Amino acid sequence: MRSAPPKPTSRSNALFGHGSGFIVSPDGLVLTNAHVVEDSSKTVAVVLADGIQVLADVVGFGSGGLDLAALKIRNQKNLPYLRLATPGSAQVGQSVYAIGTPLSLELQNTLTYGVISRIDKKLGLVQHDAAVNPGNSGGPLLNSNGQVIGVNSAIFNDTEIKRFIGISFAIPTELIKSFLVAVEQGNAQLASGRKQPSNNEDTDLPLNGQVLQASLKNGDRSLPNNSYFHTYVFEGKAGQQITIEMNSQQIDTHLYLLLPAKEQLIAENDDISPKDFNARLTFTLPENGIYYLLANTFEAGESGGYSLRATISQK
Repeated sequence: MRSAPPKPTSRSNALFGHGSGFIVSPDGLVLTNAHVVEDSSKTVAVVLADGIQVLADVVGFGSGGLDLAALKIRNQKNLPYLRLATPGSAQVGQSVYAIGTPLSLELQNTLTYGVISRIDKKLGLVQHDAAVNPGNSGGPLLNSNGQVIGVNSAIFNDTEIKRFIGISFAIPTELIKSFLVAVEQGNAQLASGRKQPSNNEDTDLPLNGQVLQASLKNGDRSLPNNSYFHTYVFEGKAGQQITIEMNSQQIDTHLYLLLPAKEQLIAENDDISPKDFNARLTFTLPENGIYYLLANTFEAGESGGYSLRATISQK
């Protein structure tokens, strides 16, 4: 009897990790913290304020340790966006408002209120006491006019439990503006220069029956049981009936279907039958959104080629 591999979670492969961010231009440029997306692949799922899910590409990171990253939402225009406050306008005692998704995706669009308690020009940080918790990272810190005066980046904590105790830090607009200029001019550090591009990138998964060929091998990302996996991404519609097949003569294939925006494992399959170790998923999508598929080897360290095919079933 084979033991089942561990299911993918936010702790095992970062596909279920989440943070906050905000749109800074009508064509879909998004600002967040570098640490929110540094362990992800180049493609991430973005959940807009109205719940709509879209794909975005990681297009740049701050240099010199600056904890900022820029994403570009695909095929968008005329989006609502936040404007930046005048650099240097933040003042101690000023009212501020933090918006983000603390702790859980169910708490999306949480707003908290506080005041600026200190400005550290040497470290380039705005200290404030608006409640910020894990998941708020990358979200905007706003003034009373709704303008961005900082990107919430960290909290101060003297315990092992990372929770708000009254001291939060944001990256000020002076640094934000210079980073956005670098992104616009193409001078920001590229995602490919920050990660290994060959094994950390997601591949778009067509749903038209096209057969994709790939190989899992040493150096690819792995689950905690050291089995290798590739990630594929597609945009689905609620009610679509989809079949995905992963076939190989070299490895024991395994499929996981994930809905990152809800931090849910939707379906998985190991073997078609006791005599057929290929994997096949047939399912109905529960909602509109961005879905991730993990094409995995069942056993640790297995290497070999495989084919992958996805089709929308005709009703």
